[in-house]
Amino acid sequence: PMLFLDGRERILPLLEPDEGHMAAIRKDGGDDPDCTHGAILFGNMQRCSASDVRKEDYTLSVGGGTVILRGAAGVGLCTRPGLDCEQGKWAINTGPRRMIANALQEVGETYGYTGGWQVTLSVPEGKRLAEKTFNPRLGITGGISILGTSGIVRPMSEAALIDSLRLELDMQAAAGAGDIVVTPGNYG
Repeated sequence: PMLFLDGRERILPLLEPDEGHMAAIRKDGGDDPDCTHGAILFGNMQRCSASDVRKEDYTLSVGGGTVILRGAAGVGLCTRPGLDCEQGKWAINTGPRRMIANALQEVGETYGYTGGWQVTLSVPEGKRLAEKTFNPRLGITGGISILGTSGIVRPMSEAALIDSLRLELDMQAAAGAGDIVVTPGNYG
């Protein structure tokens, strides 16, 4: 079972990974599917040292070691301020980073491994899919973002719309925008 950000454990329906990958899962868009619904996310993990870190990687302290979190094919890079991922780093939000660190902490405690780990995420179709999302407009280039705010898909709601508007306003403020015009309607 995987511990989700809401504190509950759930069993994830993993796919059989293809050659060269350790784990695979298909994104379930639930009641609010978008173009990334059905995309396959691959994960790999290997031992490493802290000196293997690249400037676009995240480093997470887990137990007595360091986890390097890296994006690969189809995972975008954040190029602008105002998002939940750091500018110049992989577009992997705080929630998924925390879930990965927590899972590795548990594995390390269970098996007694305290050294460094590198986790690499990829979404082979991510670059193509990202062109159909807001990512290019938000400054995420080269692929999709790994959002995972809760780990649970909820239907589209007014709260989700407000959260999307808040994100856009935060990004505009970070870019120095003074005036914002909102046009309601289907294509506003």
